[in-house]
Amino acid sequence: MMPPLRVAWVVCTILLCPSSGLEAAAQSESVEARSSTPVAGGAAAVRGCGEGEWRCADGARCVPRAWRCDGRPHCADGSDELDCTWNTTCREGQFRCATSGLCIAASWRCDGDADCGPRDNSDEDPYMCEKDFKCRGNWARCATPVGGQFSCVPIVQFCDGERHCADGSDEWDICDNFTVSSCAPLRCELGCRPTHDGLACYCKPGYEQREGKCADTDECLLEESCAQRCANTAGSYSCSCGPGFVLDQDGFSCLALNDPVGEPMSLIVATQSDVRRVWPDAAPPSRHAAPPSRHAAVTALDVRALHYNYDNRSICFVHHIVSRSSLLCVDADDFSKRTSICFVHHIVSRSSLLCVDADDFSKRTYLPDPDFFPDLDTVNAVAVDWVSGSWYVSDGGREALYVCARSLAPCRLLLDAALSKLHGLALDPSPPAG
Repeated sequence: MMPPLRVAWVVCTILLCPSSGLEAAAQSESVEARSSTPVAGGAAAVRGCGEGEWRCADGARCVPRAWRCDGRPHCADGSDELDCTWNTTCREGQFRCATSGLCIAASWRCDGDADCGPRDNSDEDPYMCEKDFKCRGNWARCATPVGGQFSCVPIVQFCDGERHCADGSDEWDICDNFTVSSCAPLRCELGCRPTHDGLACYCKPGYEQREGKCADTDECLLEESCAQRCANTAGSYSCSCGPGFVLDQDGFSCLALNDPVGEPMSLIVATQSDVRRVWPDAAPPSRHAAPPSRHAAVTALDVRALHYNYDNRSICFVHHIVSRSSLLCVDADDFSKRTSICFVHHIVSRSSLLCVDADDFSKRTYLPDPDFFPDLDTVNAVAVDWVSGSWYVSDGGREALYVCARSLAPCRLLLDAALSKLHGLALDPSPPAG
C-alpha cells in the first residue's frame, strides 16, 4: 500500500545555465576537441563535437544529436531544425504536424499552445479546432476561442438574457425569433435553446440528452471531476481520497496528511553547488544541527535526478565528482585567449549516485553504478519503488528508461523511447484494477 505522502516534504530543483561561451571555456583541459576559436561577430566557435553531438551551423555550440530535428530550436541560428524529414505516419493517439511532420499527442491539439515547432501552428489551426471541438452533454460551444481555446456553457444558459460566454455569443442573433414552440419538432423532455450548432435539448444539471431522453451523466468519466477517486450517483457524483489523504473543502482536491503529524514543513532544494533541506516557517527540529539560516546542506556539484525515499527517509541524487578545481582566465572579446575574465571551474572525473539521511546529512552512502551504465553523466531522473525497493532510472543520453534491483544490479531496459527531455518520475506501485 502506498504510504501517506508527507506534506512536510517538497522537492525543488534550481537549474542555472551558463552562456555557451563560458560553458565552452570551462570544459576540462582533457577535452581539447571542444576548445574554442573566434568566429564572425565575436562568438566562440567549437572546433569539434563529441560523440553523440551535432555541431550548429554557426559553429558556436554543440548540441546532443537527439535534439536534431526534434521540433525545438536549440542552436542560436536554428540550424538544428533545418532540412529535417520525418516519417509520414504517426502512432495511434498521435497527431502529425502539417509542416514540421512531428508526431505529437492528440490531446495537445487545440489546447492553446503551439506544439509543432517553429513556423508550424497546425495543431492550433482555428478552423480545425472549431470543427473538432465538442462540448460534453448538456453544454454547448461559445462562438469564438479565447486564448486559442473554445469554451462551453450549459445549453439552458443560451438566450436567457445574460451573457455567459466571454464573447457574449450565447446572446447573439441566434436568439432572434426563438420561441418555446420552436422546440416542438425535437420532442425535448424539458425544453431546448438555440446554439451555434442549431437547436439543442437541455436537461437538469447532472443529466444529458441521450436518444431523446435525459439520462444521468457519468461525471467520473471526465478527467477533471475528482483529484483521486470518483463515485457516480444519479444526477451527481462524489469525490474521495486514498490512504494518507483527506478531501479538501472544495470537494475535489485531496490534501496529504502530515506524517509525522508534528513535523514542520520543509523543502528539499537542489542547486548547482549543494542539496539542502530548508525549514521556511519554523526553526529546524532539535535533532537537526542547522545554522541560523535554518537549513542543512550537503555540498554537491551539478545536482540532478533528485529523489526522496519515504521508506528510509533518505535523499538520493546524481552529482558530479570533482577530481580537482582550477582558476581559468579568458579574454572578454576572444574566449580562445585566456587572459582577463577569471573564474574557478571544476575538472569533473565522473558522476555518482549519493544518498544522505534526511535527518542527518553527515550520514552518506555512495551507491554503486548500475550495471547497465558505464557512467551516470546523462541520467536525468531516478525513483525508488518503496514496495520492492527497485530503482527506476531515466537516461536522457541513451533516451531510455531502466529498472534495477535494490542493489542496482542487475538492470534491464524497460522502455526505449525519446526520453531526452524527461524531468521526473512518479511511481504507483498499486496493482492494476481488475
